[in-house]
Amino acid sequence: MTNLGLILGILPFIPSITGRAISNREESQRRCDSCEANGNDWSGYRNIGYFTNWGIYDPQNFLVTNITARDFTHINYAFANVDADNGTVYLDDPEADTQFEYPNDDLDEEGNNLYGNLKQLYLLKQQNRHLKTLLSIGGWTYSTNFANIIDSKWRETFVNSSITILNNFGFDGLDIDFGNPEGEQGPALTELLKSLRSGLDQAASKNGGGYYELSVAVGCGETGWGGLDTRGMDKYLDFWNLMAYDFSGDWTPTALPASNLHPDTNSANDQNASGSQCFEHYLGEGIDSKKLNLGMPLYGTGFNGTQGMWTNWTDIGGGDYDQAGNYDIKHLPLDGAVMFYNKTLGSSWSFNDTTGHVVSFDTPQVALQKAKYVMKNNLGGMMYWSIDQDYTKLQSDGKPSGRIWPGIWDRLKGHSRKWNYGKLKGKPFNLGQKRSVFSINEKLAERGFGLGWNRSDLWGEWDDLKSWKLHLDDGICLNIGYSLVDTVKTAFEKYGGGLEKRKNNLNYPNSDVDKRSMGL
Repeated sequence: MTNLGLILGILPFIPSITGRAISNREESQRRCDSCEANGNDWSGYRNIGYFTNWGIYDPQNFLVTNITARDFTHINYAFANVDADNGTVYLDDPEADTQFEYPNDDLDEEGNNLYGNLKQLYLLKQQNRHLKTLLSIGGWTYSTNFANIIDSKWRETFVNSSITILNNFGFDGLDIDFGNPEGEQGPALTELLKSLRSGLDQAASKNGGGYYELSVAVGCGETGWGGLDTRGMDKYLDFWNLMAYDFSGDWTPTALPASNLHPDTNSANDQNASGSQCFEHYLGEGIDSKKLNLGMPLYGTGFNGTQGMWTNWTDIGGGDYDQAGNYDIKHLPLDGAVMFYNKTLGSSWSFNDTTGHVVSFDTPQVALQKAKYVMKNNLGGMMYWSIDQDYTKLQSDGKPSGRIWPGIWDRLKGHSRKWNYGKLKGKPFNLGQKRSVFSINEKLAERGFGLGWNRSDLWGEWDDLKSWKLHLDDGICLNIGYSLVDTVKTAFEKYGGGLEKRKNNLNYPNSDVDKRSMGL
C-alpha cells in the first residue's frame, strides 16, 4: 500500500481512536489523581532538554555552564553512538565529552581525571539536586547503526556497554532514540528495552539502591510510530518523548506549519500529524498520559519563494550553520518579516512579503499555549530539541519596556558540527505525494478574507515587528526574546504545581575515572 493509501486507510478509524483516547484520558486522570494524593508516582511536571555534545564548538559555543538548570528536570545528553556490527555503545566525541577544557579546569593535575561536558554536568547536578541526566543513544544520524538490533548478542552488548557508561559517568538513566524500526526491528526494540530495564534495575541494586530511568524519543504520524510495538515497549519505560515537530520541510510541496499543536481544519493542508494528534495516538495505544511528554522544537523551518503560508515554495535555502532551511529560534524572526499567530492551529510563523520567505517556529505565545494543553490534558511534561537554540531572556528578569530583539547572527562565521546530528531530530512525516495547491487569494477567500489581512479572528493575531507592543498573559510575557523553556516552566509553576522534585543520583560507584576530579 502506498503512503497515501496508509493515510487514507486510517481515516475511517479516527472516531474510534478518539473515543478510546477520551476513555484512557479519564482513566489516566483517575490513576494519577490517586498517585498525587499518595505522593508516590507523581511529583511535578518534567521539563526535558536535549543538550548536544557538538554544541560547545564555535560558532554555537553553548556550554554546559550556559544551561539554566532551574528550568529543567532532565538533561538528555545527545548523542552516544553504537557499533553497527557488535552493539557496543560508546561516546562519539571524547574531546567534547571528557576532555574539553572548561574554565577552572587544571589539565596538569595528576590522575585519570574527568573533564569536558560530563564533568560539568556532574557539577551542575551537585548544585541542582532535582536535575537528572540521561545518556541519549542514537538520534537521526546514528539510528542506522541499530540495523542488527534483531540479534540477541548485539542487544546484550548494547545493554552491558551502555550501563558501563552510565556507571562511569553518573547518569540517571538512558534515553533511546532509534527513529523508525521496520519489520522485526520493532519487536527487537521491545526486547532491547526489556533487557535495559532489567540491567538498570540490577545496576541500581548493585550500586546500593536508587533508580535509573529509561525513556524513548518517538515520532508523530504514521511513519513515526508505524513500526513500534507501543504496548510492549511501555512496560519497560518511565516516559515517552513525543517528537511533535518536523511536520513540514523539503518533503512537503507547500509551506506548512512545522510544529502545530492542533490539526488544520482544511484537509488540503492537514498533515495528519500535529501535537494533539500525536498525543491522542499514544494515549489511544493505552499509554498513561503522565508518561507522555510533548516535544517542542527550538528551531524554525524555512521556505523561500512563497506567497505566504500554505503556498508553493521554490527552494529551502538559507538557514543557520550548515542546516539549509533550519534556523535557531534565537536568530528569529529575520529582518523584514511580519509575525503571525493562529490560536486555532497553535502555530506561529514569520513572512516577508518582499522575499516570499516563510519561517515556521514556536514563540513564547505558542509555548504558553502548549504548556496549558499539557496541563489540561494531564500529560507528564514537555521536551525540547535542542536547548542551545532557545531565546535567552527569562520570565523572572522583569517585563520589557521596549522591544527585545533576538541576537544578531553572522552567517559568515562558518560551519558547525551539527553534521553529527543530521538535518532533523526525527524522521520527517513524508506523505510521499504531491498535493494540489490553492493560490494565496483562494486561500484567503476560503478562510473568509476579502482584501487585506484584517480578519485576526480567523487568521490569528499578527504583528508588524516595527510597531512593538507589550504582550502579557497573567504576568507571563509573550514577546519574542523570552526563553520558550522558561515560559513553559513558569506556566507549570503558576498553574500546575511546578516541576518534578525527584532528586538525582550523585554516585559513581564503578567509575574508572579518578573521583577526585568529580568533587567526591
